[in-house]
Amino acid sequence: MLGAPSLSVWPRQGSGVFAPLFVLGRPLKIAGLGDSIMAGDGEPSGQSRVGSWLPKAAFLTGGRLIPRVYGYGGMTAVNHGAQGYKNDYLQTRPDLVVYHYGHNDMPAVGGALTPSQRTALRNAVMATANEALASGVRFVVFPQLLQTAGKDAAEIQLHNAWLASLPSVDRRLVFMPGFEGLYDPASPAFTGDGVHPNQVGSNLIAQKFANWISPLLSGVVPFRKLVTSAGAAGKLYSVEPAALPFVTVVGGGYPASFTEQLVTPSGLDGASVRIQASGDGTLIVAWKGVPVASFANKWFLFSLRVKASLLGSGRCFEAVTYSAGSPDGGNVAFCEGQLETNGQWGHALLLSRATPTVSQLVLQVFSRELVGADTNASGTMELAELYLHDIAAMGAANGVDWNLP
Repeated sequence: MLGAPSLSVWPRQGSGVFAPLFVLGRPLKIAGLGDSIMAGDGEPSGQSRVGSWLPKAAFLTGGRLIPRVYGYGGMTAVNHGAQGYKNDYLQTRPDLVVYHYGHNDMPAVGGALTPSQRTALRNAVMATANEALASGVRFVVFPQLLQTAGKDAAEIQLHNAWLASLPSVDRRLVFMPGFEGLYDPASPAFTGDGVHPNQVGSNLIAQKFANWISPLLSGVVPFRKLVTSAGAAGKLYSVEPAALPFVTVVGGGYPASFTEQLVTPSGLDGASVRIQASGDGTLIVAWKGVPVASFANKWFLFSLRVKASLLGSGRCFEAVTYSAGSPDGGNVAFCEGQLETNGQWGHALLLSRATPTVSQLVLQVFSRELVGADTNASGTMELAELYLHDIAAMGAANGVDWNLP
């Protein structure tokens, strides 16, 4: 095991609004809070769900963001504060919060909020932001609202203009432009109902956010550097594909078919496996149940590097971790939906907490059929560096504080 490095081991050069976080010496925990658009709801009937755009955006930042999503369909900014779950998004003590409520607060086309309604909306937004900052969140990011069918465009523009003014109130409130007018909500190319993005729309949103935030993360230490430094410390499971077969076929309908190829790209720990899937059904492309002792309520982190050419292929990607052995060991999906990494390596990071009576930590990676019917969908994924870590033990080896409950 390597000794704990000082925080000066990795360069902290860079500037921008998030520069004060570079000294943490680790990826940033980021929580998304919002309505059904944040949740990734609204997929066409009979299809695999689109998934939230935020994990897809984090996936494209080189292992510098660890996302958690809290999206509530139909919820408004005004009503969020009255819900019993209103502070669930603070469970991981995130460094950044992405606040994307407001779509359901907007009036119908041709309408307008009254002055009192507008004040109530803005007060609700600020109340949540101030609660987040008071809890220890370092920055709250406000992307523009998207244009959605049935909602008044002028009122959306007015609200987005108000969001743009927030950094002048508090430097910890960060405005993100680029979502207003990102796509035409009347076009079926981007959304099936004019409100919820489809696979293409979701990927477009994710790419826009990733393009905006990535330059601001120049001094954030990527997860791979911590893996190298920690060595075996905290590593519960590790696989660099070395032999075939690597996948298991599961699911109903006609069995999915696939071909596998081991490749050795430069810059990876070990080889990668390239999987070309086709046909109906589901592939589990990696599975591991790690027996654990005395791991109740502890945090663990799953890390996986992926190249994907799935957009438009009829297949989806999903990564899941959960703690087995107790009735409350619910699955947590990293990302469900189609991905396109444009020939680059994306990095999936998922932070989960073991249940009180855990018997195993389980990781699974799926290639799913997009349409829930017999089809001949095909798509390519390349996987490498699958890790499962006890994040506290890893942090101790690195001299890094993950600031977890």
